[in-house]
Amino acid sequence: MKQIRKSIAVFLSVLICISAISIFASAETSGEYTYSVNADGRTCTITGCSIKNAEVMEIPETLDGYTVTAFNALLALNYGGKTVVLPKTLTSFYRYTFCYSDYIENILVAPGNPEFSSQDGILFNKDGTQLLVYPANKAAAAYSVPEGVERIDDRAFSSSLITDIVLPSSLKSLGFESLYNCDNLKTVYVPDNVEVLEKCVFSYSDSLESVRLPAGLTSIPQGLFQECSSLQSVQIPSGVTKITDSAFACTGLTEVVIPDGVTEIEVRAFQGCKNLTKAVIPASVISIDKFAFESRYKRNLTIYGMQNSYAQTYAQENEINFVALDASNVLTQDSRTGDSVLKTNTLTEKGESGETFTVGIPAETVIPWGTPLTNISYTVESHLGYQKTLKVTVAGNGALTFAPKEDVLFSLPYTLSGETVFTGTQPVIYPSEEKTLSMQIAEDAWADVPVGVYSGILTFTAEAVE
Repeated sequence: MKQIRKSIAVFLSVLICISAISIFASAETSGEYTYSVNADGRTCTITGCSIKNAEVMEIPETLDGYTVTAFNALLALNYGGKTVVLPKTLTSFYRYTFCYSDYIENILVAPGNPEFSSQDGILFNKDGTQLLVYPANKAAAAYSVPEGVERIDDRAFSSSLITDIVLPSSLKSLGFESLYNCDNLKTVYVPDNVEVLEKCVFSYSDSLESVRLPAGLTSIPQGLFQECSSLQSVQIPSGVTKITDSAFACTGLTEVVIPDGVTEIEVRAFQGCKNLTKAVIPASVISIDKFAFESRYKRNLTIYGMQNSYAQTYAQENEINFVALDASNVLTQDSRTGDSVLKTNTLTEKGESGETFTVGIPAETVIPWGTPLTNISYTVESHLGYQKTLKVTVAGNGALTFAPKEDVLFSLPYTLSGETVFTGTQPVIYPSEEKTLSMQIAEDAWADVPVGVYSGILTFTAEAVE
């Protein structure tokens, strides 16, 4: 399927190129190249090449006396060698030239080129602020994008073999499909300085499991994770207000917690998510497209939302299971089970300039009535300075409470054990590590209290320590 998808993409790219060629004058031939003379009458654009399987292709500076200043996608699609050398005269090329080459490992630039530069066979603009092309057939390896790069261009890493990528703090934008179809990539940490994520940045990266999104993100872009079938969980930043078309379509998500402040969930946002069983939708959401969730799998899905909210109306209209939350974000009583609910809160970011840490906790932990021991998982992640580590401490008030009416209070005592204190062994913990707490409730304590919705708060505090 992946090869078919890539072949279709190549075919479409060729069609685009053929259309682009038509804007030039009639094609001329010089040796193994075809070219068109540009409007100035002095320069030309290479439109084709018959070279096959040469170890190195060195693009000429001139053809028949015309200075070569540009070339289009047919060049790289037809070439079967490993290295391309761009001439010093080249000032532009069709933006997707190298996207679908299964052969090229290095792109070099002749000295004196005013527009482009190369580092380790990777193509940048002249001043190194834009990463333009990471060759698709470069050997599988981890790669650290150099500090100073502000933009990763459209499809820059498309179909590459990278196994891991470290993005610099200088990065401001990730272009369209910039990490598309990267099948060896499992985790990505996007720094908070990134202001722009364009459409489909991570789409079709089948092995992608974990992505940390920038805190300042206000919209989940169209198709951001489309067809990332291994993506099972994601933390949506609190500033997001919109989840757009196909943002999580055909991912492996099992549950999603949409933060308060999101107002709109667009068409196909979660379409094809066959493993999605739980969606927590806040009262701030006032628009959900009828086809936002996959109709074939809606029997497996439960929406959690506020009583009388738009989420409840949407669930009822689309025949999706719904569980109400009350104003304190505690599940309302289920008369069949009498579940208790444990709430949590946490400090999610702290530290000196450039340092962050996160403690990730489920929105609520449901304790079935009568359960003496409940395990609660939480995750920790840190990006701290040299010789600093993350310390997490968990505490509660020791009792779940239930107040069925005014002036009446029932208390259900508990004790905590397990990893109530965690101190990291290194400053950078990424991907996040999962930790486990245990909540013990005596069997006779359950017997002494009425069935109801007992709730409590665990407080997770975190700090950077030497």
